[in-house]
Amino acid sequence: MLLDFSRLVPAAMPAAVSDARKFMDAQSDRDLLVILNFDGLLLDDASLDAAFNAVRCAASYAPKIAVTGISGIKKVMLEQSVRTLSRKIEFLDSVQACTAWLLESK
Repeated sequence: MLLDFSRLVPAAMPAAVSDARKFMDAQSDRDLLVILNFDGLLLDDASLDAAFNAVRCAASYAPKIAVTGISGIKKVMLEQSVRTLSRKIEFLDSVQACTAWLLESK
């Protein structure tokens, strides 16, 4: 499942995460392969918080999560935030790399 938050304006991020949560709640499969794409998203404090909530939400449904589009200090901050989750989370450079990682390690 690709949850694409790329190129959203920061103010739209909380509503997009809420919609993603509703969508995942509606799925019967609780063993999903999830890619979170934040490519091109301008991460301010509120949208970084929403990105963490998106990862936390996905962790409720997926044993493994691949994340792309976050780099630099914001990646480090998000990595530190999600260490407490008992899921395998990998930060990669592209949606294609995320797909390959999820499929090879399934």
